[in-house]
Amino acid sequence: NLLWGCVELSKQQASVLTYSVMGKLCILGEDIGNYELSGKLQTNLLLWKHPVQLQAGGYMKYLMPDYFLETYYSNHFNWNNPLKNEYKTRIYGTLDIPELGFRFNATVENLNHLVYFNTSAIPTQHSGNIQVVSANWKQHLAWGILNWDNDLVYQVSSQPDILPLPDLTVYSNLYVKGTLS
Repeated sequence: NLLWGCVELSKQQASVLTYSVMGKLCILGEDIGNYELSGKLQTNLLLWKHPVQLQAGGYMKYLMPDYFLETYYSNHFNWNNPLKNEYKTRIYGTLDIPELGFRFNATVENLNHLVYFNTSAIPTQHSGNIQVVSANWKQHLAWGILNWDNDLVYQVSSQPDILPLPDLTVYSNLYVKGTLS
């Protein structure tokens, strides 16, 4: 049995600046001491007569790995790995211009003691830090009934042998949208 304490402070209805901060702490059970802290700050402004949303945020998480990552018994696999808590931090920023169908997001994440599955499909814990940097650009274009959605993601892992990520991911969708009368 686990007992988590939680607190949240937020301002959600404002024309210029909104924010949200949340904290959770495990105060009873086998995961005692685990915590999650997260926050988000958002503002609205005008840029070339278009409403723009700017957002910044992040989180810190100190969590025990799942029970089945530490202990597992079956016909084909057995392991009993004592694992350390994972520590994850993430910081991000977003620029959103809805009228132009434009959104850009950049993220930096640090993963400490990451649990991953090795080449033998056994959970293993990396002893150091792994950094992940990513940038995501989304663009929606429309001309009459013709629509074109594009999503481009670039990401880099500091330890590609442990956390392999595709460098570039592209999604594009061209479609017709309308009503039949």
